[in-house]
Amino acid sequence: TPRPTTFRLLCNLAAELGDAATADRCRAEAAASSAAIHALMYSEEHGGYRTTYRAADGTRRFAKANTVQNLFPLLLGDTPAERVAALVGEVTSEAKFNAPYALPTVAMDDPQFCPTFDYDLMWRGPVWGITNWFVLEGLARHGFDDAVGAILDKWTALVQKSGIFEHYNPLTGEPYGA
Repeated sequence: TPRPTTFRLLCNLAAELGDAATADRCRAEAAASSAAIHALMYSEEHGGYRTTYRAADGTRRFAKANTVQNLFPLLLGDTPAERVAALVGEVTSEAKFNAPYALPTVAMDDPQFCPTFDYDLMWRGPVWGITNWFVLEGLARHGFDDAVGAILDKWTALVQKSGIFEHYNPLTGEPYGA
């Protein structure tokens, strides 16, 4: 399913090509998707965005783990300022996502955080370039250039230390994968 940012890109492309009807449809889809993210994925209980899932009984529930995916609403242009500030706080917190070598896939203070790649659950803590890229794009969208620069500095140090790999230990920089 396309996401709000995809619809916005398609909207811009359609408008550039002179297809106003497609641009309008994509703009409407982007707005609806963004509204759904804010309505369904924001948890007062958790004080931020959380991944949701539908349980076996059909109810929508929030995932327990505080993952990097919970930071992705930074990519949206209509995320309320106070929520953006809270997300940036998570990104810059040394207890949460501000690891020595960029952003882990699970917050470091989360019980499920595992910085190593000891088993087949690869999204429990190691750093992945693509998830860091999404957060960097979101931070840049909202003008947090200092945070972008700090993450890029960590990423540069990581690559200089370990080379280019699929994923890394966020605490030591040890490379994993291809």
